[in-house]
Amino acid sequence: MAKGFVLIVSSKPDPHVDKVVKYLRAWSIPFYKLETNNLIKSPDIRFSKINKTSHYSIFDKELEISLSDIRSVWFRKPYFGYDMINNELKVQQALSERYKIDEFRQVCNTLLIKAEENGIFVVSPYNALNKAKYKILQLDKAFNIGLSIPDTLVSTRYDEIEKFCSDHDGQMIIKVLGKPEVTYGKKSITFQTYLVSIDKFREYYKKREVDYPFLVQEKIEKSLELRITIIGNQIFPCAIYSQENKNAKLDWTKANPFDIPHKEYKLPKDIIKKCFNLCKHFKLQFGAIDMAVTPEGKYVFFEINPNGQYLWIEHLTKLPLSEAMSNLLVYPERYALK
Repeated sequence: MAKGFVLIVSSKPDPHVDKVVKYLRAWSIPFYKLETNNLIKSPDIRFSKINKTSHYSIFDKELEISLSDIRSVWFRKPYFGYDMINNELKVQQALSERYKIDEFRQVCNTLLIKAEENGIFVVSPYNALNKAKYKILQLDKAFNIGLSIPDTLVSTRYDEIEKFCSDHDGQMIIKVLGKPEVTYGKKSITFQTYLVSIDKFREYYKKREVDYPFLVQEKIEKSLELRITIIGNQIFPCAIYSQENKNAKLDWTKANPFDIPHKEYKLPKDIIKKCFNLCKHFKLQFGAIDMAVTPEGKYVFFEINPNGQYLWIEHLTKLPLSEAMSNLLVYPERYALK
C-alpha cells in the first residue's frame, strides 16, 4: 500500500474531525479514524517482532495500515475514560473492563510514540501534549518569552493566599490547575473560574484547612478577550467581546459562545512572534491561546490549550480553521511550524 494515510486519533462524536474528513475526501486523501472510545469493538492494533524485524500496524476488517503507510497523525481528542464502563456490571467485571481500557491505552499511545520516532509528522507529539497541559509550565514559559501574565500564586498555605488577596484589592481569581471536569463512574462535577473576595475566603476557611493547591491570580480588567488558534505556521486571532455579555465578563466559557460577538483580529507582530515561540517551546503544531486586552491596550496571557476546540470560531467568523488543519496534515512540509 502506498504511503499516504492521514491517521486521526480521536473519540466520537467529534465534529472537528468530521469537518477535516470532508476536506480529505474532497482531495482524495486516504485517511483512517482511530476512535479510542470504540477500541474494544475494533480495530486491532498490533506489534510483532519476528527474527530481527519489528512491525507496528492497524488491522480493521480487510484493511491493514503499517507505520510506513502513514503520512501524518492528528492526535485530536483521544479518550480512555473509565466512565465508558457499564455501571451495572459486577465489581470483578468492571475491574476487568478497566484493565482492558488501560491495555488499549498502552498500545495506542505506543503506536503514536513510534510514529514520531519514525519521522512521521504528528499534530501534536504525544510527549509534547503531556508537557504542555501543565498550567504552571505554561505561565512560566509565557513570562520567560516576554508575554505579560497576571500576578499568580500557587500555594496550599492559608496565610500566603490571604496576603495575595489582600495585596490585590481584596479580591482574587481562583482557577483550576488540571482538568475542570472530574468524573466518578457516570457522575461528574465541573470546577470553574470564580472571583473571591478576601472576606468570603476568610469566612469559608475559618474552620477549614486549605487541603489542596490553589491557583490564584489577580483580576485583569478586560476590554476584550482573544482566542488565538495556531495551526502549524498559520495563526488565526479572534476577538471575543466577552464584556458585552453579563454571563461572560469573568469567564466567557460560562456563556453560550454564540451569544458573544466574535470577530477576526489583527495582532501586533511582536505578540504573533511570541505566540509562535510558545508553541515551538512545547513542540506543538496546534495551540489555542487565551489572552485578554486591557483597557490600556496591554496583552495578557492566560493559558494555552494544546488540543482546544475551535469549530465554533469557524462558524462565527468564517476563519478557515478546518481547511488549515487539513492542509497541515496533508502538506506538513509546507505548513508545519519549524
